[in-house]
Parts: sequence; structure tokens; C-alpha cells
Amino acid sequence: MVRVENLTKIYEMENGPVTALRGVSLHLPAGSFVALLGKSGCGKTTLLRLIAGLESPSEGEVFCSAPRANVGYVFQEARLMPWLSVADNIRFAEWSGRERETLGDLEGILRTLGLSEFAGAFPHELSGGMAQRVALGRTLFCKPHLILMDEPFGALDWFTRKALQGDLLRLWQEGGKTVLFVTHDIDEALLLADHVVVLREGEVIDRFQVERPHPRNSAELYSLRERILFSIEGV
Repeated sequence: MVRVENLTKIYEMENGPVTALRGVSLHLPAGSFVALLGKSGCGKTTLLRLIAGLESPSEGEVFCSAPRANVGYVFQEARLMPWLSVADNIRFAEWSGRERETLGDLEGILRTLGLSEFAGAFPHELSGGMAQRVALGRTLFCKPHLILMDEPFGALDWFTRKALQGDLLRLWQEGGKTVLFVTHDIDEALLLADHVVVLREGEVIDRFQVERPHPRNSAELYSLRERILFSIEGV
């Protein structure tokens, strides 16, 4: 469970202070899949980084029932170690001092993500989609209770993106993890998440619940899609 209360983040810039978030309150129930939507610069990544503990808030608090060691973060880019193989990139946490029993099953993760045949390959030999699978595997290896994802599929082609969306949805449904997913794509948010939160200029403007069961058809959600679009645009 994650609870954000009255969160404000102000950056001191050369030309004066910039408010990235203003009085944001948010609740993520355990096991939920929540999508954050909004235009570029609205504060989505800042909120993710504050929840992850990568930055400190100017005001407000973040309460997270999962220890920091059980919070996984998937970035926009795969950020793999170029000198390590696929398998070693996934099991990178073994060298961070964590006890082996707190980590996941490498072979199982490779199999689940369709990477078993590429365990010995290096990042320069991978497609963009495969690299993102490795990045997701690296997060799963740490057995996270909470997964924070910052537009992880934004740079991928449509077919690869759809495949990875399916992988993520299956992993969430099977593992009972809590996911907070940042995206610019309304259709992606509606196909994956059960709750959609809209940010505009650093504030939470709207919250929407997606009540249809998985798998979903975006055509069935046209009315909700239009409501979210109006919310983002401020009309």
C-alpha cells in the first residue's frame, strides 16, 4: 500500500523556484494497477521519484508499506550494463549485498520473459524490446511488492509494445504486485490499469476507475477515453 499526502516538490533553479508538484494526495491500494497520465512536464516522473525515495519532498509525506528494498523502478530506457550478459544484468542485485533468499528465480524469470535463449547475449546484441524485457526481469529478480514504471514502453514500436504490455499484465495478475505506471498513452492506460490518475501542472485533476475486466478492447472504453482526454486538455 502506498499513500501520498499533500506532496509538494519545489526545485530551486537559476531563474528562481519551480514547483513540480503541488499538494498531491494519492492512495494506491495493495495489488492495484494505477496509471499516471498527463502532458510532459506535469510532474509524473517527479511523483514516481519521490515515491521511490530517489528525491525528498519539499512538503508532505510518502507512506509505503513495502520496505525500500522491495520497491522496483523501471526507467524509460533499459539502462543495462553493457559489459554484462542478459543473465548477469538480471541478477545484478546479487552483487549489491542482498541475501540470496530475498531474490528471485533467475531461470524462471528468463523463461517467463522469453529470454532463456538469450541468457548469454550482451546488450548490444538485443533489440529495444528485448532490452526492456531484461530491465523488467532485473526488477522482478528483486521480488518487489511495488513496481514503479516510468514510460517503459514509450520508445518501442507498436507490435513490441503490445507484446510487453501483455507480459506486464500477466505478471501483475499472477504476482499480486502493486504497479504505478507512467504513460502519455491513454489507450495504454485503459488497457492495463484499473485506476487512472490525471496530473496537470503538478496537481491531481481527476481520478477514473476502469471497471471492465481484462482483456479489454479500447473501442469498449471510448466514452471513458474521451472523458480522460478532456481532463488532460483542461476543457
